[in-house]
Amino acid sequence: MGRRTARGRTSGEWTLRILVALCASFATGDAVVAQAVPSDYRVACTAGDLVACSVLGLLYERGEGVPADAAQAVALYEHACAGEEPSACASLGRMYAEGAGVERDAERALELFALACRQGDRWSCEQLDADAALLRSFFKSGRVGDAETALPLGDAVVEVPEAGVRVSTDASGRFALRGLPEGRHRIRVERLGYETLEGGLEVPGEPHLLLLLVREPSASAGAPGRIAGRVAEVGGAALGEVDVVVEDRDGARVVTGRSGRFLLDGIAPGLVRLRFERLGYASREVELVVRPGRTTDVEVTLATRPIELDPIEVTVRSDFLERAGFYRRARRGMGGVQFDRTDIEDLRPLVLSDLLRRVPGVRTRYADGKTQAVAWRRYDRGTCTLSVRVDGVETWDTDLDWLPPEDVEAVEIYHGLSMPIEYTSRFGACGVVMIWTRRR
Repeated sequence: MGRRTARGRTSGEWTLRILVALCASFATGDAVVAQAVPSDYRVACTAGDLVACSVLGLLYERGEGVPADAAQAVALYEHACAGEEPSACASLGRMYAEGAGVERDAERALELFALACRQGDRWSCEQLDADAALLRSFFKSGRVGDAETALPLGDAVVEVPEAGVRVSTDASGRFALRGLPEGRHRIRVERLGYETLEGGLEVPGEPHLLLLLVREPSASAGAPGRIAGRVAEVGGAALGEVDVVVEDRDGARVVTGRSGRFLLDGIAPGLVRLRFERLGYASREVELVVRPGRTTDVEVTLATRPIELDPIEVTVRSDFLERAGFYRRARRGMGGVQFDRTDIEDLRPLVLSDLLRRVPGVRTRYADGKTQAVAWRRYDRGTCTLSVRVDGVETWDTDLDWLPPEDVEAVEIYHGLSMPIEYTSRFGACGVVMIWTRRR
């Protein structure tokens, strides 16, 4: 027989009445019937009927008989699922999968489907067909409390070392252990002011845990503690130059030595969160409890992480221009103007003299059938003609356009104070145009 509710009906009676009304409303499409029953679901849910809670959540989700409220639906599903009602766990999993009323979390959704499936919900089992391995992992929830008063204890660390699971309790003392493999494991619980609790954990076993801690002597409650640890990479090799930061503790930090070891002294007792960072490795956070006047040991492993580097720019240089000093003059910034082959291809000059139109203080003139480069002469306020060198050799002919641009590898123009001494013309010109031909 079902247990009695506040109104004298059994839980089974409430469930039967709710399901009959629900089926009638959905089958007939009668909105009046649907609107008449939410209050009964609420009363039954309050009285402890988890099926009623699940149905009421469905009504809030669909907005039938009550205003649509996804967050309220999630809260009702959470409550009923905590009591092992499979339909509620299945509905809650669907909400997480869809991101309705909660932030979308595929991992959490699969955990709920697995829980509901193990409780007999066939629809949830179907959701897991694509991931059979998930059926071999389990979820447990629980609460940590004081052994004497049974009051909840927040900031307690609950760890299942072999499964790599480590969580801390919230203000209500609750915690959740996800992704537990089947078998028997060691569980460890720590909190400041309490003795460490260690024991065995059966998985799947009981899905809900109540862990009670015994107070420890408080003679040295105010004394600071220490954290001693070692950081290694996957495979066990020591990892030096790891930045270890104590969060929310005035930025206390230390760097591991070549042996991977570190020591943090003078740490105030309580729950401490450490962050481990090193270039090329995935950062990691670890929570632990520092006890008054004691040293807490910790071993941490960091996994390598690919580093996204800036693209490498590869430039192929001309050996001929390298030997001619073209790139050396460019690096030194000697004040002249240079055009390399890439510039010439980008600018697409019809004749070579078109390039000089972009050089400050230099212009071109056409005389005697030749195109010459001229520059302003400072002292007599006149102009002078720039000499021309082809592949380093000075020529008598100052015509710039006798070579087609496609045959030119680079051009340099110097005049005035930028004129290199070694290229001063014996003909007294006030500048030079240096043309470097292409070597095919």
